[in-house]
Amino acid sequence: MTKAKTEAAAGRKIPEYSDPSYWHGTIKMSLSKFFVLSVLHRKPMHGYEVVQAVEKSTKAAAALRKGRSIRCSTNSRRGAT
Repeated sequence: MTKAKTEAAAGRKIPEYSDPSYWHGTIKMSLSKFFVLSVLHRKPMHGYEVVQAVEKSTKAAAALRKGRSIRCSTNSRRGAT
């Protein structure tokens, strides 16, 4: 069974890859993660401090929504390269 068929069978919505809004959301989410990881690379921080650091480093061009969780996963802590 292909992944698309498996997702459809599981009841998940299959993205419409030709829809510009799909790509806009994906790029925006990726950039947000990049900015968060960029400021965390400098020093360890917590929530609101991360939000402030991202706003400062991007001159407010990228503003994370306050009160939302920031989820970025990396395998570096598990010894992966």
